[in-house]
Amino acid sequence: MRSGFITHQGVQVFYCRYNRIDMSTLSAEVTEVEALLLKQPVNSMRLLVDVTGTVISPSTLSLLTKTSLDMKKYIHATAVLGVEGVRVQLLDMLVKASGLPAKSFKTEEEAKNWLATQ
Repeated sequence: MRSGFITHQGVQVFYCRYNRIDMSTLSAEVTEVEALLLKQPVNSMRLLVDVTGTVISPSTLSLLTKTSLDMKKYIHATAVLGVEGVRVQLLDMLVKASGLPAKSFKTEEEAKNWLATQ
């Protein structure tokens, strides 16, 4: 699994490394991440999700929406990287469909700083 826990400013963050991977690799990664996160306390997780360079197809969007719905009650806050242009509208659709508390950022440092305050 590429994803894992990091600590930023004394706060634990789970870094979902979904960047630059194909659909089959993404699906396997999401499955492993979901299995780990579903064992965490409700409303406890701060997620940093990087989708930079990953093709966002209907299948990808469907997978991420389903996972967001499954994990929603465990997530306190989500910062997303790699969302520019039309991807902003896709993130908005995902947030509306799942109710996931998510915000996009241009840099990893900005995202981690925001998560540390949540």
